[in-house]
Amino acid sequence: MICTSASSSSSAVIAAANKWYRKSVYYIDNVSSSVTENQMKDFIRSLSVRLVSCHAVQPRRWRRRPVNDDHSDDHGDGDGESDQQKTTAFRVYINSDDKTLLLDEQKWPVYVRRHL
Repeated sequence: MICTSASSSSSAVIAAANKWYRKSVYYIDNVSSSVTENQMKDFIRSLSVRLVSCHAVQPRRWRRRPVNDDHSDDHGDGDGESDQQKTTAFRVYINSDDKTLLLDEQKWPVYVRRHL
């Protein structure tokens, strides 16, 4: 049986209980570890993105070492915390229709990465 949408007056009383939408999942990386989940949620919503969920996750390993402006050694800046530990990442689920809003480079700080 194939169901299609109908516009006849007899089907006017039939309505969907919920609107369904496709979700897309994005990984947001190289975010300062001081940023909380709530701050990230607020920021994404400020972009007019319909956010489904947002969770802090373990940052992935970088293939390239980040550039240090202070020319410190390979072990971080001497405070015992490596560059990997100074960053956090988020897994973000959004309405797929809003992907261009989320991926707009002009809205994000430089070096914060957003990808699938």
